[in-house]
Amino acid sequence: KTSMSVATKGSGHKIALTARDGNRIPIVFLHGNGFGKEVFANQFNSEILRDHAMITLDLPGHGQSDDASDPKNTYTYQGMARAISKALQSQPDAIHMIFLGNTDFLALDVAGQSRLKIRHSQFRAGAVFRIIASHGFH
Repeated sequence: KTSMSVATKGSGHKIALTARDGNRIPIVFLHGNGFGKEVFANQFNSEILRDHAMITLDLPGHGQSDDASDPKNTYTYQGMARAISKALQSQPDAIHMIFLGNTDFLALDVAGQSRLKIRHSQFRAGAVFRIIASHGFH
């Protein structure tokens, strides 16, 4: 498990990111408003997900990420999606995305603003392990 900050070009702030290597398509976890990437600690330690690369990040103004230098343009769905897309630039073209709370719109905007193809997404917190078990994320 590696923790780092990624400077998002042109945004004036850094995004805190935790990543883990794996042999399967990366799973990107997005927290909801008022939370941080640590909410996914159990998933990072899960035996079920041990073969997947995993990434979780703190949205701008959350957790260990910097506050936005331009709040009017950053604290919108499009602004948050821009920051996420820039932070994930080095990832493979296809990812799985699991999001909590109001971040479902961010997943759609990330897909629209970047080259990333979101293979699967889910926004109900209690369903995370059920989906992985039933769909296998293949």
